[in-house]
Amino acid sequence: MNPRKSLRIGLYSVLIGVGQMSSAGAVLRNQPVGYTAVGISYLSGGIGEEERETLTQLGQAYPLKLIFADTSGHYLSDVAVGILNERGQEVLAAVSQGPWFFANLPAGRYHVLAMAQGETREQVVQVSPQHQARLAFAWAEPGSRLARAE
Repeated sequence: MNPRKSLRIGLYSVLIGVGQMSSAGAVLRNQPVGYTAVGISYLSGGIGEEERETLTQLGQAYPLKLIFADTSGHYLSDVAVGILNERGQEVLAAVSQGPWFFANLPAGRYHVLAMAQGETREQVVQVSPQHQARLAFAWAEPGSRLARAE
């Protein structure tokens, strides 16, 4: 099976699990959430100005920052994130608890997939220890003409 296809299937499964945990997750949204998966630490959150200020400080140590929003500029949360290395192997699959997601990846080139509103976006990024790489992902607002045209 194509690695990207299997990752997308995995991201759908992760999102289903998030829907089942949504009431528990609401309690956690007051603070940025940090995790480690398969040796990769990551941090997500950014709901509210205070939380974004905290993440600005904590996130400086992470070489990759992802930002999720709709095309009108409203931030999104509960975005499924999948990161593949150059060989197409999954190095991280998670769900962002807010519009900002930081990953502590080793230097290298990665394919980043983000799924929200039933649509998957993909970008390629070069991660370097010298500076923080940043990717922004945007989806059309539900119900907009742009969303219907996709």
